[in-house]
Amino acid sequence: MATLAALREQCRRSLFGMPQVERPKEDTIDGAINGSATSVDVDNPDLWARGDILEFASTADTAGEQVIVDGVSGSTLTIRRAYNGTTAASQSDGAVVRKNPDFSELDINDLINEVVDMELADHVWSWHSGTITYSQATETYALPAYIYDVWRIFQYDLNGEAGYHDLPETAWQVKQQMPTAIVANEYSVHLRQDAVYDPSDTVYYTGLRRPNSADLANLDTRLEPLIVWGVLGKAAPRLRAFGLRRNPPRQDTSRSADTSDVYRLGMQEFLRLRTSHEKVLRSEVQQPKRFVPRQRRRRI
Repeated sequence: MATLAALREQCRRSLFGMPQVERPKEDTIDGAINGSATSVDVDNPDLWARGDILEFASTADTAGEQVIVDGVSGSTLTIRRAYNGTTAASQSDGAVVRKNPDFSELDINDLINEVVDMELADHVWSWHSGTITYSQATETYALPAYIYDVWRIFQYDLNGEAGYHDLPETAWQVKQQMPTAIVANEYSVHLRQDAVYDPSDTVYYTGLRRPNSADLANLDTRLEPLIVWGVLGKAAPRLRAFGLRRNPPRQDTSRSADTSDVYRLGMQEFLRLRTSHEKVLRSEVQQPKRFVPRQRRRRI
């Protein structure tokens, strides 16, 4: 089960590198503060100067707050709260803070959501198994959130024959215009079921769940590496200056010394992995097996 916080940490390791020397400098606060405090004590005040951005590290899906340092007096920093669209919040004693991160947690969250919603949603899916309670008086059935299509509908063990028996495609449809009696899901689709083999038996369906940033808990774990590469690729245009700061121009002027080259490869690898995953998904598609009701033998 993916979470935004876990994906964000994977992306942070790729954006900044594993060695601490490549990551933003870190400090800890000395004493808890509430959401309206205008100053904070830190353990390493020499690390800070007026104009620095201080980011509180977060392990939650919500990005940590950023503040601007207005002044330094002893171990106390005067701060302006809720910078860069973040939200002021209480912070506990010993909370970890980062100095001038090139990418804030909020930035990384936004990039993850963009990759999922814009680059994955129209190309890949995850499988969803569900059931409906068929009634001859009911024609339309609601589908769960983020299901945008149904691949097959079947019943199990009919007329004493073990196995899954697919209903013909003429017996069901996925419709987009929602009847007023059916609660619309995110893609405004519902299932129309006209007939089944046995009304008293459970009706199963296999649905296609589209990736959505609001539904990360159901994200296929195979997509997590793609998201990291996609974030690197989308970060590339904004990281030219970042790369040069990390690797200043040297006499050899080698392009390999430019960190941003690594990020530019991110989108290439993302597209390669996405295409590969699409092929895997299509290879997993099973051909429906039609059920033929048992016929009585004619007496001679």
